[in-house]
Amino acid sequence: MTAAKAEILARIRAVDRGAPSPGPRRYSRAGGLDGAARVALFCSRVADYRADVRRVSPGEVAAVIATVCGER
Repeated sequence: MTAAKAEILARIRAVDRGAPSPGPRRYSRAGGLDGAARVALFCSRVADYRADVRRVSPGEVAAVIATVCGER
């Protein structure tokens, strides 16, 4: 590092900036949807991206994944 660069960096570090103040949080931190409504909303949103959405029960997941992989 050159002497000039070291001097500039020393000057920058010498400035007391203090701790940043937290800004106001205006976003919702908790949703109002139940589990079924949340899943339905997710499915409709990913369908907008032409995703292949398949709603299956927990016991069917492995079989459906195997079927989809076989189709590819």
